[in-house]
Amino acid sequence: MKEDYPYWEEPYRFVFDARIVSCKKQSDNFLVGLSSEIARPEGGGQAGDKGIIKVDDQEISFSNTVSSDNGIALLTSEPIEEQECEIQIDKNWRLAMMRNHTAEHLFMNAMKRAESNSELGYIWIDGIKGTIEIAGKVNESDLFAAEELVQRWIMGGIPVNTRYIESKELDKSIRAREGITDKHDYIRVLQVEGVDESACSGTHVSNTSEIHAFKILDYSSLESGLRVEFATAEQALSILSQIYNQILPRKKSYPFEMHQIGPVLDKAKRTAEEIEEMTNKLAELLCKGPNIEELEGIEFRHEFLPGLGIKEMREILMPMSFDRPTALLYFSPGKKSNLIFWTHFLERDASEYIGDIVTNLGGRGGGSGDAYNGGFTDVEDPRELYNELVKKLKMSLI
Repeated sequence: MKEDYPYWEEPYRFVFDARIVSCKKQSDNFLVGLSSEIARPEGGGQAGDKGIIKVDDQEISFSNTVSSDNGIALLTSEPIEEQECEIQIDKNWRLAMMRNHTAEHLFMNAMKRAESNSELGYIWIDGIKGTIEIAGKVNESDLFAAEELVQRWIMGGIPVNTRYIESKELDKSIRAREGITDKHDYIRVLQVEGVDESACSGTHVSNTSEIHAFKILDYSSLESGLRVEFATAEQALSILSQIYNQILPRKKSYPFEMHQIGPVLDKAKRTAEEIEEMTNKLAELLCKGPNIEELEGIEFRHEFLPGLGIKEMREILMPMSFDRPTALLYFSPGKKSNLIFWTHFLERDASEYIGDIVTNLGGRGGGSGDAYNGGFTDVEDPRELYNELVKKLKMSLI
């Protein structure tokens, strides 16, 4: 026989008359038992209802609803005697959970469309956000494609209905937890028309448009798949607004377009890494001095200089003066690596010593007289490239 709980049949009703039938102390709190199951208890991956118990002129808050031996119990911080009362369900908390839970169904359906082997693992839905774990192969691009699809379904204003079926009627067209037919004779099925059908005991909106907005907040890799956190409606918009408003004023001091925020952060990360490398390089120079080698009468100076470009390396070289045959190689590492090679009092032009070396290592460059500039793209290991340049250049100079 199917159950007709008020939170299923009338999820938008928030005030009920009830009778308190028990009150038991549990740790620092009290479990207040009710005569009827009018509030949705925690379970099935969803938090319980919370709200207010109104007795005469007194209002006592309850922070959660849990299942008990005789039905449900409300978690309070103070005891209440057995008596008639009014239960006021926290409307904002209930509606937020409804939005978040229906959004989870949409998101998992979108993910299964991208990767059919995706399966829902851990789930927690409350009035702030949703957290789920997706087992299976999950690509980052699939996440954001699914987010976009969910938003289209929200904007489409699709009706959301529930129906009940006998356990034996459950088939593969309905998403359900393994073993559910062993626990229930009847199964409640949530249907987003034309999109998804899933067995579920949670509370849900009646139309996808009530979700308003859906945003992935964070994701992290697990051994079995991916953990995803998301928010909906006002919560999602509030978080987006806070982030946007933190970024917007920074456009005044550091001009960029909003769509460039990804590359800006990438550049900031590279800059931080380069500063650390430069600090290490400075410490090396202070402790060991510059790299100077004697090559049959030629003084060969070479340095690995993270964080510097061609312009900065040239500015370092310009004031230098030499009174003997000298070759200088300055190398700036990165995915795109650059180098400057200058010579003084040598028999040949700088390009004759280094030009073929750069070309053979996959780079490009040019110059005239005592100066040569070169560069490499898509460098996987700049240090290895630098070491190879030094090795081959030493052979060329001898």
